[in-house]
Amino acid sequence: MISESTKYGQLKVDIFSKVNFGGKATPIEIRNDELVLIESSSNQRLFDLPVGIYEVSAVLEDGRRQKHTVEVNESETANVSLKPNLSTQPEAPVFAFSFMSAEKLQTLESPTQDVKLIRASRNVTIYPENGFWIVRHREEMEQVAYAIIQKGEDVYDVSLPISAGDHHLSVTCHIKTSTQPPNNKLQINISQSRSLSAALESMFISGQIGSGARLAGSAVTTLMKRYVDPTGAILAALVLKKAGKLGLYQRQLEQIIAQFPWLPDAKILLSSILMAKPGERERAIQLAYEASQERILYTESFSILMSLLRYAPETDNSALCKKALTNIAKTAPEVDWSSIYLCKTFTDNSHA
Repeated sequence: MISESTKYGQLKVDIFSKVNFGGKATPIEIRNDELVLIESSSNQRLFDLPVGIYEVSAVLEDGRRQKHTVEVNESETANVSLKPNLSTQPEAPVFAFSFMSAEKLQTLESPTQDVKLIRASRNVTIYPENGFWIVRHREEMEQVAYAIIQKGEDVYDVSLPISAGDHHLSVTCHIKTSTQPPNNKLQINISQSRSLSAALESMFISGQIGSGARLAGSAVTTLMKRYVDPTGAILAALVLKKAGKLGLYQRQLEQIIAQFPWLPDAKILLSSILMAKPGERERAIQLAYEASQERILYTESFSILMSLLRYAPETDNSALCKKALTNIAKTAPEVDWSSIYLCKTFTDNSHA
């Protein structure tokens, strides 16, 4: 209980962010010196607080909860600024012709280079810059894009989170080619220029599902209509699935399937909704079977599909369900479950 003689000061919080309306809608938490939560708000940024020590925190687009300790003094305003700690990424070149084909890149690779491109799907183009490959797709999509890459003694056959678009709106990803031990695994990330999708990726990887779900709710539609980033929209849907809220977005998944039929992850997620509806289970199995025949983008989608098929209730399509399981059984033993993007790994390139 706060007595009438308690002295007060003010705390002003600034969030620097490229999502949540420039940070204006980013939820923040304020805890007292005993770490008891005393304030939680998505839009308030100025607080009247009793004099004392406080911890201010927020989950930002780097996927981390940024924290700052501050002292509030009587009749004064203490200022706190929180901003994401993002790794450095080179920007894509201005002109699309700066990107090169996989074949062209291979001619430029050094024999001593640690990361080498073995093959990429048709229409994938790459711009090497400062320890990264910036990857884009130059034509309409026919399937999930992929690359087969050798890093040291390991070979990765990995799906890529890219899609078609005019150059300045290209839905690119960054592949890190510089080696920084001890983390020697291939590192692929959504380009930070796709700020909303990149934020969802960071929150998904770090397990900040609550914060990610708040962002993902509106992101599914935004990434379909405003930015035309279907691979990001699927990531938003996967966050919502983990948060138990995907059932509210059946209509959006139907739209993704209709507009981007090359992206099987949408079929998997819709199937997971329909499987819970007795009258829709036949269609759910059909969608799951179709997805099992295509290249899947996200490892989480593959895992959902496998569980869905293994524990599917008996339907008239049980034979189709078994065929779908047979299809994905060929891939499952080689999946790198630590990769956010579906990736098969080998110890040499004889399987590539």
